[in-house]
Amino acid sequence: MSMDQENKSSKILKGIEPISRYCGFSKAIFSDVVADGLPVRLWKGIWWAHTDNLDEYFKRFTMVRNSRPLTAAELVEEETE
Repeated sequence: MSMDQENKSSKILKGIEPISRYCGFSKAIFSDVVADGLPVRLWKGIWWAHTDNLDEYFKRFTMVRNSRPLTAAELVEEETE
């Protein structure tokens, strides 16, 4: 496996525990965060995520407008504008 392939595959997270650990929240709130728009995909019974997508999600989620964080609904609204 080349270095590029190793680097790309290391950005792919498989399963609730690795995704939760990467994001810094507990497995117990995983479904709540997914409902709020966490960019993950359930495929063949396994949750998948890419670290670049997670980083971008939290970058946008933590933006501040009018001294308060954007809600998940506002993030979706901004993406469709």
